[in-house]
Amino acid sequence: MERISERRIDGVARRGAMTLVELVVTLSILVALASVAIVSLDGLNDDSRYSETRRRGAMVLGVVNGDAPGDPGAFPADMGRLPAVASAVRGAELAELFYSSDAFSALDPSELYGERVYSNPATDWAGGASGATFNFSSATKNVRLQCGWRGPYLALTVSKFRDGWGNDWWFETTDDDTWTGTPSWSETPLVGKTVFGLMSTGKNGQVDSSTADWENADVRLSFERFLTSSDLTVSIMRIDSSVSPAVPVPVDSSFMEYVRVAVFAPYVTPDGVAVDNVKRVLAYNDNGSAGLSVSPAADAGFPHYELSAGAYWSGFHSVTLRGLSPGRRKLYVYGFKGASASSNKFGSRLLDVELKPGGNAVTVYLVEAL
Repeated sequence: MERISERRIDGVARRGAMTLVELVVTLSILVALASVAIVSLDGLNDDSRYSETRRRGAMVLGVVNGDAPGDPGAFPADMGRLPAVASAVRGAELAELFYSSDAFSALDPSELYGERVYSNPATDWAGGASGATFNFSSATKNVRLQCGWRGPYLALTVSKFRDGWGNDWWFETTDDDTWTGTPSWSETPLVGKTVFGLMSTGKNGQVDSSTADWENADVRLSFERFLTSSDLTVSIMRIDSSVSPAVPVPVDSSFMEYVRVAVFAPYVTPDGVAVDNVKRVLAYNDNGSAGLSVSPAADAGFPHYELSAGAYWSGFHSVTLRGLSPGRRKLYVYGFKGASASSNKFGSRLLDVELKPGGNAVTVYLVEAL
């Protein structure tokens, strides 16, 4: 009997079959290799999902905070505020940023990017003297500002915005919807609440930031409400023609007793609110007293940057406004002398200013008789 069965095909020796031992050894090797491959791929998948979570969060931070120092985020520059919770549908809370027709039925047409108008009143207010009427020029009587929704700010290939693990984000809002409220995290925030940050709960979908497992640790991303806000210092000058040659000099109380510094910014509310307009942030100095007013008054119910603005006067001729929203804005300065504004009523040109995050400075000349 032959111990090894062997046959020849076309002159080549062929072995008849594998032994049972050889088959078992081969299968064992294949199983071991497959196990190693599965473990490696699973680790790679976790890494990619974590990286995708960070990437998506960075996209949102770029839209809100800006991609680089001095570069205001596109959304607050256009809208004059942080994003609000736009929908109760999970995954569509930040629909203001990406506008998915499946998750967010329609944007308010008045929120679309376009020209907004603020009509300056003929009579001054906010501490102004009685009877302080002005003959504003046509350029400053109706101040026009390009603002509104100019999205989509995020480019998504799906209708919902979730983290890299496929989980819904959590959102940081405040209990009274203002800058100074107590912040808290919510899985289902109320529609209309301003969003101050977002959080991914990791692979396990649970809030456990102290966990030692990196894939389950929470990733919290904050909107820089202070770093993205802007300060604006306005130096107010006039041309003194009483000397020859005429020279620029700072405005003081000997020239006019009432000074107004008006910054015009977007007033675009969250969806569903009727009042959308340009607002006027008005700082004034009346005989040494300083104040700040925001118009229209209706925006007191929404946490715009300007709600935290404060006017700091240096002497009489310079004012710093703090907490303005960054972006392309308009600026106008005017004033008068006398309780009835019967003399020295002057205004500046209507200026375009590009407010960057942080400090900004501009010099304004009162050149127009009002």
